Amino acid sequence: MEFRPSGVPGHAWLGTPIDARALFAPEHAALMATLRGLARSDWSKEAVPGWTVRDVAAHVQARLTCALAG
Repeated sequence: MEFRPSGVPGHAWLGTPIDARALFAPEHAALMATLRGLARSDWSKEAVPGWTVRDVAAHVQARLTCALAG
């Protein structure tokens, strides 16, 4: 399912695409530093309704891996 404002064809409403690949490495490093700093008990805490910190970390890491794999 794709969200598209009515009357706007394609993805033009998003603007000019940017190459964000250079941002992956520093963002990944920052995420890993944050996760490494968590206490064991932090991993089971709720991050957002229905998701633990572990759930969110796994989800983000999987998406990053898929994005880098192409």
